[in-house]
Amino acid sequence: MIKRVFKIILIASAIILFLDTMQNKLAVNAALREAKVTEVLNGNTIKVWMDKEGYEETVQLIGIDPKNGAQEYVHSYFEENGNTVYLQSDKNDVGGKKHKKLRYVWVEKPKKINSMMSVRYSMLNAMMIEDGYATPKEEYGNVKYQEDFQNIYEQTFCDE
Repeated sequence: MIKRVFKIILIASAIILFLDTMQNKLAVNAALREAKVTEVLNGNTIKVWMDKEGYEETVQLIGIDPKNGAQEYVHSYFEENGNTVYLQSDKNDVGGKKHKKLRYVWVEKPKKINSMMSVRYSMLNAMMIEDGYATPKEEYGNVKYQEDFQNIYEQTFCDE
């Protein structure tokens, strides 16, 4: 009897883990759009080719204020690591004088979209903050990752 109950619990746990994994994959796939970087315009603006849609967009990285050297950092990153990105929007889709698409730019598809580790090591916006090429900046009401960006900045530059 105990073995049977244990088997049922084990099977139920495996099903729950599988469903949780599938839910995370669905959430990630629904939130992100794959694109190819075609040009780095400045420290927080890139041009991307939307392959599925068949057009080019100008994208501004949300939540950062780039510093000197940011354009070279971004350009070098894509030269060394390839040009595939995954774009994620926030509350406000378009901003700035030239009506650029405002996006979080993931350089690899995260397993969990709301994980601090994923943000820190897979999102270009956050990587620029950690590497000293940008500071956090709230703009256009887009605040989905603002707390993460601020924490990364403080952990990197304010903790002693």
